[in-house]
Amino acid sequence: MPKAPVEFSLPSIPEAVSDATSLQFFARRAVEGTLSGLHRSGLFGSSIEFAEHKLYSPGDDLRHVDWKVYARADKFYLKRFEEETNLRAYLALDASASMNFGSIGYTKFNYAVVLAATLAYLFIQQQDLVALMRFGEGEPLYLPPRGRMPHFQVLSEILEDSTPSGRFGLVEALGMLRERIHKKGMVIAISDFLTSVDRISQMAKIYRVGQHDVYWIQILDPAELEFPFSDWSRFRGLEGEPDIETDARQVKRSYQREVERWVGEIRDTALEHQIKYRTVRTNEPIAQILASLAS
Repeated sequence: MPKAPVEFSLPSIPEAVSDATSLQFFARRAVEGTLSGLHRSGLFGSSIEFAEHKLYSPGDDLRHVDWKVYARADKFYLKRFEEETNLRAYLALDASASMNFGSIGYTKFNYAVVLAATLAYLFIQQQDLVALMRFGEGEPLYLPPRGRMPHFQVLSEILEDSTPSGRFGLVEALGMLRERIHKKGMVIAISDFLTSVDRISQMAKIYRVGQHDVYWIQILDPAELEFPFSDWSRFRGLEGEPDIETDARQVKRSYQREVERWVGEIRDTALEHQIKYRTVRTNEPIAQILASLAS
């Protein structure tokens, strides 16, 4: 009889973030189980870029002749290329107090930590370089881009030890990160994007100047989108805002319209600036998110 297939179970989101070992295991299994067989995508970094033209010399490979230049100059010029073997990926992780909200047994930050670790593992497996900027309380923590598994282990331990607090802004953090990027790279912001759309638009323009590949992953709890409250309730501000008491039934429709408008404006801003955008609910499987980003 044929052997039964071996089944691997991933830890839950809270279990994965409870210690670095579980986090590393989750990331490895999610990457290996999701990306096998997928075609090359923007998340895969090895590339070849045009560098300059070179006048043909006997023995050169004619496959690299630039025929458009030959038509103008009546001379053979070859394209010379520069291989970039390492993509530099920069993960910007929101650890502000608003990420501490959760209605399904874990928080937006729990989910974001596991997603960040999974993406970091993906890049390191490709022999790319990955950096981390975690921002929230006080000065943002920055881990410079490195490859290899020891770097991933350090990154995982930082994520596992992180607690969401404070209100250091997304736009300020992305501005600080931009100053540290000295060549073309990939920037992945993982946040709930609870900030002014106008300010986000300003930052998007700055990143486009450098021709970086930018991803915005907006992490939202299902309750933030669906507003499943039906009684007189008190809503507590997580970043210093005053508490609000109201009849949830009376404000539900207006709340949902406002959230839909706000999310739509962020999405439209991303499209305007050629930024890849994805809204993620914290009840979506991590592997599903990874596959959608890599496809």
